[in-house]
Amino acid sequence: MKAFLFAIGVAVISAMVSSVAADMPAEALQPNALRAAQQRGATELGCPVAKANVLSKETIEETTTGWYEWPHRAEYTIGVSGCGKRTTYSVACDDRKKAEACVASSGAAAAPPPQQLADKLQPSALRAAQQRGATELGCPGATANVMSKNTLQEPQGTGWYEPPHRAAYTVAVAGCGKQTNYSVASARRHDAARCR
Repeated sequence: MKAFLFAIGVAVISAMVSSVAADMPAEALQPNALRAAQQRGATELGCPVAKANVLSKETIEETTTGWYEWPHRAEYTIGVSGCGKRTTYSVACDDRKKAEACVASSGAAAAPPPQQLADKLQPSALRAAQQRGATELGCPGATANVMSKNTLQEPQGTGWYEPPHRAAYTVAVAGCGKQTNYSVASARRHDAARCR
């Protein structure tokens, strides 16, 4: 009987959580965001049959005076294409605004995503793998290509934020009819990179 009641309790909680997640603004406002971007794109591209698709979406958490306020805003990056043309829009939506819940603005104004540590340390990782591969393959002209890369997040130990300082790569090295793969770990401390 206890197991049965526990199972019912878990089912109820799980239904409540999925109901709350479905009501998050990024999901609920997505049709309005698509419509706003499609309408603007159709006009600017001169293409009434332009189609819109969501490239990214995010529910915006409110930061207030310490009281929790349920999120009511969402932001999207939406691509619009049609008649051989393409464009991208940033769309801001607010479910408290009834008349114009979503506004599409030119995507060109959006800032580029921040460069990740793995991007910054990649040249050092490539150099380390190429040098080792050239030696092991007996091929001074060996070339290296990154197959995968990942910035490693640091565990929070002291409570102070410590920015990531390590990255991991899989690098393929090829030359003289031979090929091998290396796992490379890179770390940056005091603006100096070490890769092995």
